[in-house]
Amino acid sequence: MTALSEAQYFLSPVLDRTQLLTHRNLPLLDRLALTLPPSPTPDPAQTLASKVLTHALHLLHTISTTPTPTITPATTALENATDNRTLNALLDLLVLEGIYPSLSPGIGIPLSRRARNFVIPASRAKITEIEDRRDVRLLRSVVEGLLEALGSGGAAARAVRERCLVDVLAGCGELAFGPGDGEEGEEEEREVWKGRWWGVVERFVLSPFFCGWNGHFRLSDHYPFYFTAYHSSLQILTTVPKAI
Repeated sequence: MTALSEAQYFLSPVLDRTQLLTHRNLPLLDRLALTLPPSPTPDPAQTLASKVLTHALHLLHTISTTPTPTITPATTALENATDNRTLNALLDLLVLEGIYPSLSPGIGIPLSRRARNFVIPASRAKITEIEDRRDVRLLRSVVEGLLEALGSGGAAARAVRERCLVDVLAGCGELAFGPGDGEEGEEEEREVWKGRWWGVVERFVLSPFFCGWNGHFRLSDHYPFYFTAYHSSLQILTTVPKAI
């Protein structure tokens, strides 16, 4: 079974119409728990979100590191629409359950607007809010997994760029400039994430697109300390010729 086939099975409770109707009253994570493979060393302390997203990250890693069958060397698109939909749903899951619950208020595209493009359906009629489930460690794992896929150079990298680059930047920004959780070594970790955040900005958003992306952020209204650090980094862009 290929990684995409595994992902299709894992996501079947939310993508298959029959299963979607059967499990429509279950929250998203509970639905996906139905197709989680059994763990050889179960951890009672591990949250359901961590279990589901860890498996999703494993699938994304396998997909991004497995050569995609191509017709010509220049082709990077996935073979068919089903594979595309599966990969997009996997990315939506990581963004919705792995990034948004840990973002500071006001950071990122408003969820009500972002949810219009989600492939995976919500547990309620419309996604207008998310559970307050801040988990910096889980956020770190999810963003690291998405950054790995972004740098893979294959179909997964293209999907991340086109589907959730803004969310990856929001996650990097939260880890670099956000309030954190008071862990030991946090300041050193922030410096690492500032470098990753700036690396993504340099590589992917030093273009007119960045102006539109920056407009989604309203930091000063919610976290003045976040805005100060974030804005000082953005000011560097004005010194880069033809950056914006």
